[in-house]
Amino acid sequence: METGNLHLKEELVAFDIDDAEEIFVVVKDRLLDISFWRDQGFAGTGLSLVDAHMQELLRPAHTGDRLLFADASLHLLVQSIEYDDFPDEELETFTLRLSRFPAESSLPGDALPLAAFVLERRARHLVIHLVAARAASLPPATEPWQQMLKAIMSGIAG
Repeated sequence: METGNLHLKEELVAFDIDDAEEIFVVVKDRLLDISFWRDQGFAGTGLSLVDAHMQELLRPAHTGDRLLFADASLHLLVQSIEYDDFPDEELETFTLRLSRFPAESSLPGDALPLAAFVLERRARHLVIHLVAARAASLPPATEPWQQMLKAIMSGIAG
């Protein structure tokens, strides 16, 4: 299996700090809304959010939820959702960490975080990153992940 790190990013600069704070909330909500991912055509229409009992969820993702790809190419666990705010530095971050679902794991390192979406706002500047431990472990190919980052950041006044 191919190894190596993957790091994709999209950026925008808001009109002012108030706009940047509002955009941050919209982008954060889009990251947690798996139906948004599906509506954007990511992984076709075969992506669903389920709980520990494999029941489909119609709410934003929570820690412990699972992302299931219909073609069974990948089952991901929402390992953690983190938010940090540093008002003195005009900085806030939001991180969505994903790992391969343990039952599907066949490699020793798969219990570790597989990928993280990191949203950062510094004053008016917003950046969203996708960082993956092993690019080959994130089907589909890199291009759809880059398109997903663009979709998450698109249609927002900057």
